[in-house]
Amino acid sequence: MKRLFAVLVLGVCSARADVQLADSFDGSVIDASKWNVLLPFADSAVSLQNGFFKSLNRGTLTSVADFNQPYVISGTFRNNNDFSVFGLYLRSDGVRHPNDSFGGVGGIGVGFWGPANFYSPGKLTVTRVGFSGHLYNEPLAFEPNRIYDFSILDTGTSLTLHIDGNKIFELPTLHSAGAKVGFSGRESIGGNIGNSDLFQIQVAVIPEPSSLSLLLAGGLVALAGRRKA
Repeated sequence: MKRLFAVLVLGVCSARADVQLADSFDGSVIDASKWNVLLPFADSAVSLQNGFFKSLNRGTLTSVADFNQPYVISGTFRNNNDFSVFGLYLRSDGVRHPNDSFGGVGGIGVGFWGPANFYSPGKLTVTRVGFSGHLYNEPLAFEPNRIYDFSILDTGTSLTLHIDGNKIFELPTLHSAGAKVGFSGRESIGGNIGNSDLFQIQVAVIPEPSSLSLLLAGGLVALAGRRKA
């Protein structure tokens, strides 16, 4: 029922939201008109595999385009082991941050961590990439091999996150390094390979303030109404 509701909301919102980026990662070649590839480490890698983007060891995609707020970025991801972290970058310059030894790009990083262990806090985190301290921590861990839908509304002054249609937080922040979006898996750590998949992604710019409530009501702006196995 939740999935059907999200699809219905999408139909209502499509005339009010300008979809400026969408990719379901079909085929075998990353679309260079949409994405720049960053490989921060010697063993970093990116690939397309049967309808999803796979990131190994911080292999990163950043958008070619810049996006004006307000917009909603939505998608579907999976962490593939206890050591994986799906990382999403917002307000990014699309360049590896010189102060981030883990290969992160500048901007705001949202980390969807797995269960708590020696290498994981078992939380959802929001950070200013390359700076000490966190903007936000949520005691919410993401199970390995489970597929999650997410959407984030970025108004320019705040971020609002939904997971599987449920509101997780609304966070005021003005921090910004640019206007791109991006994503990656985690770097290898303790001999364990960071391994995350992204199944689909979309960025929809919102031209009317009145559209915000509709977009948030569905939790998801524009998933294709399906999850790929």
